[in-house]
Amino acid sequence: MGAWGIGNFENYSAGDWLYEFGESPTKVFLEKTLETVFEEEYLDSDIASEALSAIEAIALIKGNSKEDEEELEGVDFDALKKDFDKALFDKSTKCINRILEKNNNELYELWEESESFEAWRNVVLDLKNRVYSFQ
Repeated sequence: MGAWGIGNFENYSAGDWLYEFGESPTKVFLEKTLETVFEEEYLDSDIASEALSAIEAIALIKGNSKEDEEELEGVDFDALKKDFDKALFDKSTKCINRILEKNNNELYELWEESESFEAWRNVVLDLKNRVYSFQ
């Protein structure tokens, strides 16, 4: 799997996404990232990883993340918080549900083949609980 850890920022796709988000830290960027999860029937692992990064960034901005804040140290969290609404959290929850579906899902398949599947799944479920607490 390359450079992968069970954390939502612990893979190459997440690192690339974090860099791009740091260059354009907007609600629109977050929404577009989440929307890509539903564009194709088969969910690509990079798209799923980027969506998990976006959702973890949302949790970080709302003050409820388990990832390191230094990844987004240049982002104005207060300005972004003002743009957040229930629809963003609903979309985040729908994305997590899709990422946790076994069918047509490369990221799920990759983790299922590893010894860390349950640990990864628990990290994603924990993220879902943290996002749900915002609604």
